[in-house]
Parts: sequence; C-alpha cells; structure tokens
Amino acid sequence: MRRISFFDILPVEILHTLFTYFLAHEVLFSFLDVSDHVNNVILTYSAYQVDLKSIQKTYFDLICQHIRPEQIISLRLSDDKDTPGLSELFFSRFQIEQFIHLRSLKLIEIEYESMDSIFSYLHQLKQLRSFSFNVDSIRQKYPTRTNSYLNMFDQMNLILSNTYLRVLPQITYLYLHNGNVLHSIPLPVLYHLKLDNCSLDDLKAIFKNAPELHSLNICLNLETPNLNVSSISLPPLTKLNLKITNSSISMDEIESFLLNLPYLKHLKLELKGDNDLANGHRWQILTGDFITFTFKFHVKLSSVNETLQSFQTLFWLKEKR
Repeated sequence: MRRISFFDILPVEILHTLFTYFLAHEVLFSFLDVSDHVNNVILTYSAYQVDLKSIQKTYFDLICQHIRPEQIISLRLSDDKDTPGLSELFFSRFQIEQFIHLRSLKLIEIEYESMDSIFSYLHQLKQLRSFSFNVDSIRQKYPTRTNSYLNMFDQMNLILSNTYLRVLPQITYLYLHNGNVLHSIPLPVLYHLKLDNCSLDDLKAIFKNAPELHSLNICLNLETPNLNVSSISLPPLTKLNLKITNSSISMDEIESFLLNLPYLKHLKLELKGDNDLANGHRWQILTGDFITFTFKFHVKLSSVNETLQSFQTLFWLKEKR
C-alpha cells in the first residue's frame, strides 16, 4: 500500500532545507517511512551531517543501513568512553575515500587501530575544508614507557606528516593540538585556526604560511616574555583569542604585538603579568575601535583602587559593558 502524508505536498527543496536543521540520525528517526515520497527524498538527499559522538547503537545502525558515504558532508567520529571502538566498527563498513563530498571531519580520541584507515587515504577527499584532531588524545590511551608505544608513536607521526602535507593546504578551518607540525606546510586558504599549544616560532611560521588567516585561537607558550613579530608579514587577522599563562607578559609587549594587527576587531585575552597589564586607560586607547573585547588577567596589584578606577570610565561602564 502506498503511504502518503502531509509532507508529500512539499517540494523536494523544502524538505532538503528542513533536513539541514537535523543530524543524520534525527532525519532518519523522524522522517523515515513517513511516506514513499519522503523516503525517496531521504534516499537522494546529499548533505547529511553525521555525528557519532555518544550515539546509540540503534541510531548508528540506522545510519549505516540507509545513508551512503557520498551523501555525507560532515562527520564527527569518537572513540571516547561512551563509544569505544566505534571508529574501527565504522570503517569496517566504509572506507574513508568513499566520502567524496565530505567537507568537515572531526576526530575525537580516535584509537590507534583506526589511524591507518582514516589518514592513509584522507588526501583523496578533495572537498574537505574543515579538519579537527587532537593527536595527544591518542597518545594518552597507551603506556608511554614501552617499546610498543614508541613503535606506535613513530608510525603515527609518519602517517600524520605525510597526510598533513597533502591535505592541510586545502583546509580553511583547522584545529590541531600542536602548532609545530605546521612549520613547513603551505596554508594558502586557511581562514580559521585553533591550537592548544603553540610557540612563538610556530606562530611566526604560521603567519608566514597562512596569508589569508582571519581568525586565530591559540594557547601560546613563551620561552621568554617576548612577543616580537614585527620582522614578518602578518595575515589580516580580524579575530584573536590568545592565552599565555606560562610566562608573564608586560603591557608594552602585548601592546606592541596588537599594534601589528591593524584589522583586528574581536579580541579575547587570558594573560598573566605585572601591575601595568591591568591598566584600563591604556586598554581603552588600544581597543577603542574593537567590536568585542574580553579579558582575564592574572596580576599582582600594587593598588587595587587605582586599577579599578581605570576601568570605571564611561568607555568601560557604557560602551563596553
């Protein structure tokens, strides 16, 4: 018997638009078998967003049974405590090179056994533009003082080095744990970058290799309280989220650094330093044209009242509140 429903009167384009508000398993669970027309739309829809983090086995099976790899544009894989071994199970059913329309890939605590399945053929995904991966989350799963770990570590670094060199030049949105892998990789279209750990040398190399970088979110580890980047050409950053907690930084240093970023409009800072870092008058001059500015300073104040008064001007109480 032919199944019909209210959705049958809607054009395919409307249903496609509706599906964009749902994850893949939500589309299947909510709309599958509503009607023959809707089933046909589900079968041909080509912009599924698959999120397998903490997914129930029923939903996982539903995705594997009803969605083809070429229909998926976004994929989040996780082997965390809620879904251990999921990536290995997933790639026992599919191969990464089948996801020819994949634009976004996020990997969370992926187990070593899946590394080769993912990274050996990742370069074949020519439409991939967003990539997120923390390699340290793999290392934490294994004892660090064994020969097996050292062999795994060497093999993993070799796989990642080859893959990054071939894949990252096409990426526009990137999250990695460490910035040291980016020194020799051209990043001509990179727009947004997030790094958990970055040295000043790493940052200089990134600025050199990523001329189109507009948004940067980093935790910067400084060997010395020096932020001098004036010797290199800087990208047109408009948004910066900067955290420096391993070294004290002076107001002069951070001011000099920010003055090298003339297009900056959104700034978020977490810094530690001396008393001059919490000077509201200087920050008012420096950030007056910014659209957003949030900060967290760890400082030892010589005069609490004087510091508080510097942030009690109309600029702070009215304009930036």
